[in-house]
Amino acid sequence: MNNDHRPSHSPPIPTDEELYFEARHRVLEGTWDAESKLEKIAFTLGEPDVGWIDATLRLESDTFPISLSDVYPPFQEMLAWLERLIPDRSPGVLRIHDEYSDHFFRMTRIGEGDVCLFEYVLPVYPPGGLYRRAHVSFNAAVKEFRAALEYLISIDFEAEEEKEEGSRVWFKLNPKSDEIIRLDLSTIRTFLAGQDA
Repeated sequence: MNNDHRPSHSPPIPTDEELYFEARHRVLEGTWDAESKLEKIAFTLGEPDVGWIDATLRLESDTFPISLSDVYPPFQEMLAWLERLIPDRSPGVLRIHDEYSDHFFRMTRIGEGDVCLFEYVLPVYPPGGLYRRAHVSFNAAVKEFRAALEYLISIDFEAEEEKEEGSRVWFKLNPKSDEIIRLDLSTIRTFLAGQDA
């Protein structure tokens, strides 16, 4: 007998990342008033260097540096987040931990068109931090993150000992190294191809 009396339309239980994002979002929301115009978004990755990759999030003229660590590689989570974005209007929060701070991204699609609300939170203790939101092109945002993942796949990830002696360029993912080059971007590619058709 099923003793679960919750209605069948109960909303999904929020993840820890979503609860944390919402708590920080409420504290910081008043620190930035989003423009109503569509803003440009870019997400770029630098070359791997001794276990780190420098990433940059750009919203119009604002630049936010993020250091990606091979201790907490966020790439598989990023792909899953993008895949949820396609059928879901609000797919949850992407958390990137850089060994020092947490960075949170959230995209919420608005209506049936190409516009979405992009939100970035960088918490700072004591309670405070950075909050930036912008209306961006959904397709443009997906293309930016897809291009970052394509770049990662194109790199021959090798452990430090496999590089030439004295080389400093590597991004060691331990047993997960090979998983990066096997990331399946077919869902993202198919969606973007349909948008460009």
